[in-house]
Amino acid sequence: MTTGIDSVGKAILAEGVMAGQEKKTFEIDFVTEVYAARQNGTILTMVPTGIEDHEIAGKSIPCLIVNFGPDMKGLLPLEYSGVNTRQQLRKMVGKPIQFKVTKIIRGDNDKELCLLDRNAAKEWMAEKTWKEIKEGDVRPAVVQRVFRKSALVDVSGIQCELPIKEVSWGYVPDISQYLSEGDYFDVKVTKVDLEEKKIQVSLRELLPKPWPDCLTRYEKGGEYLATVSGIEKYGIFLNLEPGVDALAEHMRFERPRVGQKVLCRVYRIDAKQEEIRARIIQLK
Repeated sequence: MTTGIDSVGKAILAEGVMAGQEKKTFEIDFVTEVYAARQNGTILTMVPTGIEDHEIAGKSIPCLIVNFGPDMKGLLPLEYSGVNTRQQLRKMVGKPIQFKVTKIIRGDNDKELCLLDRNAAKEWMAEKTWKEIKEGDVRPAVVQRVFRKSALVDVSGIQCELPIKEVSWGYVPDISQYLSEGDYFDVKVTKVDLEEKKIQVSLRELLPKPWPDCLTRYEKGGEYLATVSGIEKYGIFLNLEPGVDALAEHMRFERPRVGQKVLCRVYRIDAKQEEIRARIIQLK
C-alpha cells in the first residue's frame, strides 16, 4: 500500500503519482549539445534574441546573440552571418537560423562564449543538396529578400531567384503583395544546372491550375464581374477568379483603381495562350 507521501515528506496532490516517483523536468541541456556540435561539425538551429557589439580580433563587430543558457552565449559576427549590414542583422532577430559552432572561449564572469558561423552551415547544406537535387523535386524554400518582380529564396542551402511569374497563375503586380522575408513554403524545382550551380524553382507549379477548366465558365460576348488587379501602361488586368485575369484596354475617360469592381465584356479567348481579352463596360 502506498502512503501518498513523496520522498521529502510532502503529500502528493495528484492522482496517479507514486510516492518517490521522479518528477519530469523540462530543461534542455544546450551546453552538451553545443560541445557536441563543435566536436562533430554538425549544424544547430536556434533563434537569435538580440544584437551586441563584441571585440573580435581587435575590432568591435556587431554580432547576433544566441543564448544557450545562463552560462553560455553564442556570438554570430556580421561577417559570418551571410548578410552585409546591421539592418539586415536586425531582420534575423527572432527568426530561426542555422549555424556551425567554430570556437568556444571563456568570456567575462566565467561565461563561455561560442563563435558561430552561418556561412559555413549554408555551404555545408548547399554541398549536400547539390549531390541530391533533381528536376521535379518539391523542396522547402525560405524567403531571404523581396523585390518588386522577384524574391531571393533559400532552397536547402542554395540561393536562387523566384520570378514573379512563378508565384501565381494569375497576374501579380508586385511580389511583395504575396511574399515577405522569412516566409516558408514548398517550391517545385523546374531546372537544375550542375555546371553553373544554378536552379530554377516555381511556386505556382504546386498551385491548382485554373486552365483549361476555366474556359467552361466564360464565353465570347459574355459580361462578367471582375476586380481590377493591376494597372500597366499597356492595359488593365481584371481578376475573374483566382489565377485567371483578363487584360483590358485603358478606358478613354475614366480610370479605375486597383481593387475596384467592374463589369467587363469578353471579346477574345485564346485557350492555347491561356489568355482572355475584355473591355470594361461599367465601373462598380
